[in-house]
Amino acid sequence: MHSESVPRIICTTVLIEKSPQALPLGAACIASALKHNAATAGKYDVVLASVSAEDADYEAAVRSGGEARLIAGKLLDSGVPAVVCFSVYVWNRSVLERTAEEVKRRYPQIVCIAGGPEITADPFSGTSFDYTVAGEGETAVPELVALIASARTENTK
Repeated sequence: MHSESVPRIICTTVLIEKSPQALPLGAACIASALKHNAATAGKYDVVLASVSAEDADYEAAVRSGGEARLIAGKLLDSGVPAVVCFSVYVWNRSVLERTAEEVKRRYPQIVCIAGGPEITADPFSGTSFDYTVAGEGETAVPELVALIASARTENTK
């Protein structure tokens, strides 16, 4: 359950299809790490959210060029998170970059972090994101989130 006093982190991706084999594994691993790492455990409401390219509303949004707006709306419909972590693959890179831009357009204070195979291959190319994490993010993302929170706390003193 989300509490306004506990910052929310959303871990997300776009799946290429609906099937028992199409799972948001990368995003789920990061969500689990955020829930269990000593630096972040219990400090955040961590939510896993995914969209399938085969969802009817997604297919309609693609036809109108609004898939990034659709995804951003789904991510933000239950409140404004502190952080959105994107799991980026070759098939969803473009739409997730546009989604991060849309999230930042609506709420500039949201921190957008990207990781996954496409980011690992070229970590400096994800300019739509505030931070990119190359390699396995299960340790790096919780540490990065803790550093961001620490810096924000220092800036408010």
